[in-house]
Amino acid sequence: MDRLVFLLSAGLARGAVLAQFALSLVIVWRAARVVNFAQAAMAVTAVYAAFAVTAATGSYWAGLATGLAAGAVLGAAVERGLMRRLPAHAPLPGIIVAIGLVMVLQSGLAIAFGPEHRPMHPPFSERPFIIGGVPVLSPYDLFILLAAGAVMGALALLFSRTS
Repeated sequence: MDRLVFLLSAGLARGAVLAQFALSLVIVWRAARVVNFAQAAMAVTAVYAAFAVTAATGSYWAGLATGLAAGAVLGAAVERGLMRRLPAHAPLPGIIVAIGLVMVLQSGLAIAFGPEHRPMHPPFSERPFIIGGVPVLSPYDLFILLAAGAVMGALALLFSRTS
């Protein structure tokens, strides 16, 4: 039973990350009516920017800020430079451009960073809290849940209070 409680609580944190990716796909679809298959590659590119800054400075928070900024700049560049120039009446050109962008981003990352797996160390401990003798959530999982909840709450306010 202890293992079940731990796996359920840790699974919630992992599921929150997947929910954020799903939410990003929905937001792009609702805003631009384009299914951007390159979103995962764009996210990985932002993470590699964060990884490079974290490795150079030793600061997770500087890496996080860099990753967020890199994701915003890359997203704006893709939307303004590629997606906005596509014909609005047909979805196929957007799909083709997105798949091409995936190939370009993956190749560029492989050239810049190599093909090896590079682990990014979390800013908080991954050892779970023990409540009543049962391992529940780690500080890192709690951080993920709080950050995902804050993003979802901010988006809910944005969508409910604006046109």
